Amino acid sequence: MITSASQKSCTLGTLLDGVTNIPIENDIEISGFSLDSRHVQAGQVFVGLPGNDTDGRGYIDQAVNAGAAADSSVPLGPVSSGHSSHKA
Repeated sequence: MITSASQKSCTLGTLLDGVTNIPIENDIEISGFSLDSRHVQAGQVFVGLPGNDTDGRGYIDQAVNAGAAADSSVPLGPVSSGHSSHKA
C-alpha cells in the first residue's frame, strides 16, 4: 500500500489531469495505491504488474471485490517470461 497519513485524497480526474485526454464522467475519490490485491483498501487504485512468478493483472477481480476504486493495470494478453524458445 502506498499512502501517507499526511496526504489528502484526490479525485481520479485530478490525478490524470494532463496525463490523458480520456474524459472522466463519474469522478471518484482516490485514497492511495496498492500493489497487492490482498491488502487493497476501499478507495485505492490497484496496480497489477506482471512479475517473474505471478502476474498481478490476474488479481484485478480480487482487488475490486476488496474495494479498489480503480485499477491501473495494462490489459491482459500474452506475457513474456523473458525467455525465448527460438533457437538460433
